[in-house]
Amino acid sequence: MRDTQFEYLCNTALPQDYYVADDELGFDLAKNYPGGPHEFKGPPEWVTTNRFGCYDRELGDEPYILVLGDDWSFGFAPEGKRWTDLLERKLGIRLLKCAVPQVGTRWEVIKAHRIIDSIGRAPLAVLIQYGPEDVVDDFEFPRHGVADGHAINIIRTLDLATGQVTRLTPAEIRHDANAQAARRSGCKSVLYRTLWFQLREGRRQALVAALPSSEATIQHMATVRDGDLISGNYLALAAYHFNVWDFEHPDRPWFQAALFNHKQNIRDFSLLLPDNAAPIILLDPFNVFDKNLMKDMVGYFDKKKGTYRVSFPSMAQDEFWPYDIGWNAKGNAHAANIIFDFIHYNNLKMSN
Repeated sequence: MRDTQFEYLCNTALPQDYYVADDELGFDLAKNYPGGPHEFKGPPEWVTTNRFGCYDRELGDEPYILVLGDDWSFGFAPEGKRWTDLLERKLGIRLLKCAVPQVGTRWEVIKAHRIIDSIGRAPLAVLIQYGPEDVVDDFEFPRHGVADGHAINIIRTLDLATGQVTRLTPAEIRHDANAQAARRSGCKSVLYRTLWFQLREGRRQALVAALPSSEATIQHMATVRDGDLISGNYLALAAYHFNVWDFEHPDRPWFQAALFNHKQNIRDFSLLLPDNAAPIILLDPFNVFDKNLMKDMVGYFDKKKGTYRVSFPSMAQDEFWPYDIGWNAKGNAHAANIIFDFIHYNNLKMSN
């Protein structure tokens, strides 16, 4: 199947031991990982890490821009065609590419402090790629662990009435690790992958109702009491198969508290570079900050404070991988152009 037009239905996986457990973060990329195949979109890409646990080459004494983010910035595209690679060439400045799949704002703040402290000198700028799931990542932090050298989502459920989070037991984590290993041995079934994508696209309730209760994959997709994803009181969160922005409700004060804390995590990025030492640029490719629940954050982005937000125009369908979530090479090129144009339009100085 990997050699056909249906290659997008194949499983994706980073190599074993690419992840390591972390007492504070839950998981992180291993430091100085020598290299292994990342099975994504056909022929695997070779992935490594440097001494900071970043998917990038080593940093010398040169000035640098620190990049943080999740899957979209880790780069599900061939090395050299990621938006970070392209922007680096356009700017002529070294980008230290430290994005990690499936992380959120709080995770990134901690990682950024570690990297800057380890380097011993401040970056010329910090680029943070934001995503609509970041508020969930923060609320459930840490939401990943490591088993058999692979990242495991350790969240079992979230009670929508109380906000109580339950995590997998060690035995359940082992079971999930074994199940993931089985899936990595080949392609996922066409049915599983197609249903997964449809669920991500928003046709959630119909799919949940269509799945038989005995279907093993249902626990990885959505388990809902009363069959209602939004108004029900209980939701399994084994993956990003819901729209968190639908959960705002006056009867759910935990969500308001979670949103408040999440916004504080965003503000904490300004502590990375005190006294406006360098620009802090938040990349908002999904324009989450245009949502009513986030509009009060507009004041955070102030040129006088050295904080900026890059909003994105709608991306074309052919800039995404088919039946998956992520920019292809064309989408990465478009994203690099958007960010480069923003930097030059705002005359952001990135030099010592």
